[in-house]
Amino acid sequence: VYNTQLSTSDKLRLIIIYVGSALIGALVSRTVVYAMIIANLFLAALLIDMFMAAQRRKSLTGRMGLRAVALLLAIPGLSAQIIANKIGETETETETETETETAAAAKLDERFLAKVQACQKSTAAAALGQLPTSFIMAGLDTNPAILQFTKHNVVASGHHRNDTAMADVIRAFTLSPDDAAQIIGARRIRFLVICDGSYELALYARKAPHGLLAQLRAGKIPLWLRQQPDVGPFQIFEVAPALLPPNSSQS
Repeated sequence: VYNTQLSTSDKLRLIIIYVGSALIGALVSRTVVYAMIIANLFLAALLIDMFMAAQRRKSLTGRMGLRAVALLLAIPGLSAQIIANKIGETETETETETETETAAAAKLDERFLAKVQACQKSTAAAALGQLPTSFIMAGLDTNPAILQFTKHNVVASGHHRNDTAMADVIRAFTLSPDDAAQIIGARRIRFLVICDGSYELALYARKAPHGLLAQLRAGKIPLWLRQQPDVGPFQIFEVAPALLPPNSSQS
């Protein structure tokens, strides 16, 4: 018969390791499952103890409850997602919405989800291939598809860790138009591509209401950009190098 003989302090240490790994993973969403799996390696002995302790419980409720807790701890994706969702709740509703407000919000969500689906289609990214092969400034989440289905070059994407390039993408969309022009000029960007169904770009616009992206969404297009016909769900803006602000000219 297996007997872990874990002391209370040992169990406490294992739980701390598990919870700490879960929190780290939840804060960095791409690593959440990996962090929890690693934490489970340390937690295995405690899980065995919990199942053995459940066997000794006389009450059915006690046995099933302890097993349920053990199973929850043993499934990284589930428990990690619960933690991630809790951390992601940055705003608490303080007022009760009226039925009209709720219905309007639901319609907005439905329309946005339809745009999300349009933006994420591989055929939509492939259609960008009709543009002259160029350096393109688009969101980190869109760029992998652009790389896969077109011959365009992008600044950065979410699948690698070029932090300087990734920061330039974020800054280009969130800085003022004049400051964004410095990045776009230095990166030799010809086309700026945005999509209304991008969660990433929606976050940029909300966090930087005076940034380039928010200005474009408000119809305020700087002189150095020329709006082109849409390509599927994407709005296209071509850079006019001669009109870029000083010190941002493309070479």
